[in-house]
Amino acid sequence: MKTHFIQSNIRRAAIVAFFALAAAFAHDSRAALIIGDNFDTYQNGRLQTVSGGTSVWTSSTTTLVADATGVAHSGTKYVELGTTTTEISASRTFSGVPVTGTYWVQFSVQANFANTDLNSNDRPQIRFGDGSKNIATILFRDDLDVFRVAYVPTVGGSTTNIDTKTASIGTDIKYTDKQWHTFTFGINLTDKTASIYLDGHTVVSSFTFSGYGDTFNKFDIRSLIPTTATAGASLRIDSIGFYDTNPLAPVPEASTWATFAGLAALALGLIARRHRKA
Repeated sequence: MKTHFIQSNIRRAAIVAFFALAAAFAHDSRAALIIGDNFDTYQNGRLQTVSGGTSVWTSSTTTLVADATGVAHSGTKYVELGTTTTEISASRTFSGVPVTGTYWVQFSVQANFANTDLNSNDRPQIRFGDGSKNIATILFRDDLDVFRVAYVPTVGGSTTNIDTKTASIGTDIKYTDKQWHTFTFGINLTDKTASIYLDGHTVVSSFTFSGYGDTFNKFDIRSLIPTTATAGASLRIDSIGFYDTNPLAPVPEASTWATFAGLAALALGLIARRHRKA
């Protein structure tokens, strides 16, 4: 009977401690959305056609909002840039983005094509910048099956290129797997530093920037997937968001582990006391 009592209370203590830790994780990982777009309010068809109003995007006529069950990164819809004989594009300058302090930018991309489908023109591209100058560009190349991240620390200076391969980031992350991949940019306007992540892996731990405007708030997407590409080839974009804190799931901080350990010790101590009384 005593053994059953102890086992029952240990299970109860473990459950209490688990939920305490889970709650701490949830608290640490919350990030408030400042502004963003997951395209679910748009009608299917041209990106500039939005339900109930005028789109805040500028786009080519063949840049579409598409809807397919189980395809979108979040919600039901996404932007799709398909095959074309001339460059097509979509761009938006987001309002309400902070001009001081720190914020985070995140978006997801799916390359529904192989690198052998592309021409040697560094297209498609996803550009992120201050409205007139791009601080970072995601490139898709015919000679690479991984992403190329090109960033410019100083306006007018040289571009640094990093390919998402083991030698650069510790693992190969290939766009040719046709899965959704998520880029995250951390922007510190006070210290003039930025960080870049892909699927939680560090691409650039931190770099200092200079010569840019007050903030970074513009996405400029350009594509030129040739009509000779595999049928259905397209670039898909979804879940663009600007956040006030890091949206990446964090590793528990020391304080979180201390809380967990303390709760667990307290629970086990109570069990020991009850066992002695029994």
